Amino acid sequence: MGQKKTLLLIRHAEAQNLGSTELDQNRPLTEFGKLQAQHMGQKLASMRILPSLFISSPAVRTVQTAEIMIASLGLENKITFVKEPKVYNASTRMINEIINQIDEKHSVVALIGHNPTISQMVGYLSQHSINIMPTCGIVCLELNVEEWSLVTMGSCNFVWFDFPPHQLS
Repeated sequence: MGQKKTLLLIRHAEAQNLGSTELDQNRPLTEFGKLQAQHMGQKLASMRILPSLFISSPAVRTVQTAEIMIASLGLENKITFVKEPKVYNASTRMINEIINQIDEKHSVVALIGHNPTISQMVGYLSQHSINIMPTCGIVCLELNVEEWSLVTMGSCNFVWFDFPPHQLS
């Protein structure tokens, strides 16, 4: 039996509101969103949960969330960071296909995306319902299967769910 695999499903941190002429994908994090990402990265570090792969939508807010979390974990230049266009506006089926393609050398993977899909993925993979994942919320799932390619509906155990407090400084 191989090493247990862990999947972190993460919603991006708080982003600026969409201006009338802006594209949704270009929205950056707010200052509070940057603090959220740093806080949750530090929380993962304190729990010794160190992903070797981060998969993110290419949207500015998800990339910034990933970069801040990676820095908070002290993993710069030590991990693989993939900006996957399919994560933006993805269906649960598309996210599942992305998960199925993860290289088996990775035992802990973080996937940073958007609502409603990221919340729906929790229920799809673990049968544990989270209505609306708050900004920078993280769900930790443990795979019940040995390979990423076998991940499908109900194939993960819900381990924990956490999100940053409403006030950070």
